[in-house]
Amino acid sequence: MENVPITTNPHTRESRLFKGIGQYIKRSAITVIRISLMYHPLRFFTAIGSVFLSGALALGVRFLFYYFQDGGRGHVQSLILLVVLTIIGIQSIIVGLLADVVAANRRLLEYIRIRQMESK
Repeated sequence: MENVPITTNPHTRESRLFKGIGQYIKRSAITVIRISLMYHPLRFFTAIGSVFLSGALALGVRFLFYYFQDGGRGHVQSLILLVVLTIIGIQSIIVGLLADVVAANRRLLEYIRIRQMESK
């Protein structure tokens, strides 16, 4: 047995792949979101819509509490925000439904193409 010293090459330039760990995390997060949108769009958009609808529900309960306490005077802003959050939540879920139909159509087209390739 013999001891052989191992050295590394000197640092000549910065990496061209990533400038730092932050850029790597950003690109990875974007990739994960794209994959989620492509393969599970209904789940993705329903989760987003649920967050907005949960916020709207909390504001609705808050508004009703103040409404029964003092007639709701001075809490119209909560009602307006409730309506805005409800609209955003419902629109997110509708976008999820449309994206799910598009994804199902894409899967069918891929299946048809594979069947056509097999029959040749």
